[in-house]
Amino acid sequence: RCGRGVLIKKFSRRDARQRRGEARERKEKEKAPHCHFVRLRRAFRLRCPCVMMRAAVHSLTSVAALSLRGASTARGGRPLGSNRGGCRSRRCPSGSSSLAVSAVGARAKSDSGDGSGGRGGFGSRPVAAFSSSSASQGQAGSSSERERSSPEKVRAEMEECFDLVARMGRGAVYLGSARVPEDHPHFQAAQELARDVAAALNCTTWSGLGPGLMEAVTRGGQEANKPVAGFMILMEAGGARQASRRHPHLPDEVYRTLSFFSARKHGLVDAGVRRAAADRTAFFALPGGVGTLDEVFEVLALLQLRRMGSEHPVPFVVMNYDGVFDGLLAFLEQDMVRYGSLREGELEQHWKVCRTNAEALAYLDEFYNSR
Repeated sequence: RCGRGVLIKKFSRRDARQRRGEARERKEKEKAPHCHFVRLRRAFRLRCPCVMMRAAVHSLTSVAALSLRGASTARGGRPLGSNRGGCRSRRCPSGSSSLAVSAVGARAKSDSGDGSGGRGGFGSRPVAAFSSSSASQGQAGSSSERERSSPEKVRAEMEECFDLVARMGRGAVYLGSARVPEDHPHFQAAQELARDVAAALNCTTWSGLGPGLMEAVTRGGQEANKPVAGFMILMEAGGARQASRRHPHLPDEVYRTLSFFSARKHGLVDAGVRRAAADRTAFFALPGGVGTLDEVFEVLALLQLRRMGSEHPVPFVVMNYDGVFDGLLAFLEQDMVRYGSLREGELEQHWKVCRTNAEALAYLDEFYNSR
């Protein structure tokens, strides 16, 4: 009887220790990652590169340590490198993840090829500790980011656009296709429109200075003996590269040749805003394709969101020659209203749809003389 009681008590104590160990492991798995990620979030809140990188590396290695300890416990052994700890303080545990930290650090050092791969400084990638191929990709990506110069180029082109607008004066901005031939009726209509608008508003004619309808409005502005300016782009007419960076018949001081469409759109928008009540500007949407629609919806979105930057209202006229925009207008005014993304009549306050030049000129006269 005594021997049986001793055995029962012995096995009961062993089961209790095993249950306590399993409960302790569950708590460590739940608490430790949370603590590491809280520390990582605090480090990113400080916005210190060195602290951020060290916290990221420590979080990754701590999670790896938990996985190794879990695997060791499942095989029946003690947790690797642990006493009875876990994540019991606001600081990261040292003993619980020492083996994993050393293993991951050695792997990172072997992958990087020198002694700097295991430490997390600014610009290093913790993922390199797990894959040498990802380390090489990270190094190539960081070098390409250092060599990227497009932000400075875009900024420089935008400044050139703004300087040109300030020097030539704001006016009527035309957005249209570069593929319309000179013998098309819309070419003649656009040329007459630009001539009459320049004379009526006494303003500069602005466009992309490409072929097609842009060439038509350029000729119209010249016929009115008013300034003509614009922003050329290296690619026009469905991706066809321009023959040269120079306009065939305009002086170099009245235009800029750009490489980035974003800078071009900024310049065209700036050419149409009104800084003073005496300014006479307007936007005209002529028939066109994808590039024209991109610019049209850029202007429309800025007007709808009131982000145009104009201190006074600006007229936006859609030249619906021969009903070329009927399908688009039906899509916006009917399909999108039924879908719920637009309210009925929401766009009418932002633009005016005209089918003829006479209708557009009458609208401009009413717009400026009634205010």
